[in-house]
Amino acid sequence: FINERLYRHKVMRINYTTYDVRLGQDSVNARNHADIMVLSRIDEDHPFEYGR
Repeated sequence: FINERLYRHKVMRINYTTYDVRLGQDSVNARNHADIMVLSRIDEDHPFEYGR
């Protein structure tokens, strides 16, 4: 959030550190690959949550 606003983008890029301590990057594009999977909260029954 910037100034209490939410902005819409066509592509979201996520930077992360890989298991061998290198930089990795994934992208989420709603038009090409609409399905996503993320870790759920600790108190959930299933370890992942899915979305489209």
